Amino acid sequence: MSGFVIAKIIHILSICMLIGATLCNGLLHLQAFRSADPDKMSVTLGNVMFINHFIMAPSFLLIPASGFLLASFASHPLTETWLWFSILLTIVLLLAFIIGYKIESRMEKLIIENGKSNQSHPSRQYYKSFKSAAPIGASAAVLSLIIIYLMVAKP
Repeated sequence: MSGFVIAKIIHILSICMLIGATLCNGLLHLQAFRSADPDKMSVTLGNVMFINHFIMAPSFLLIPASGFLLASFASHPLTETWLWFSILLTIVLLLAFIIGYKIESRMEKLIIENGKSNQSHPSRQYYKSFKSAAPIGASAAVLSLIIIYLMVAKP
């Protein structure tokens, strides 16, 4: 198998990891939000953080690395508009991940604190954090789809 094919497989799998993790996180956050039971929410948010650590973060390392290899193997100059736009959107996506990760970590801590203090409902701070995290997650999903379009269509 050639280096190009290996890089392409890694790139495609990494993109699938990112999209899948983004969608799973969104669904898990929605499930936790609807539950309103701090014990169940704590487990669900723990799963979100697990996905962030072991699926989403590695995909952010593998996507650019394999992407640069693919561009090099295919002799795409870095001056191509679609490639620069893809790189820019990937950087924005990475920043969204970092900001979202911090918010999600705070949400998990708030829920754990609620559970320790035997509160039956999440705090207002949790709901405020959720409202700030939701647009970031939705934007990340849309950006991911735009990046995929750019890589496939190369307009």
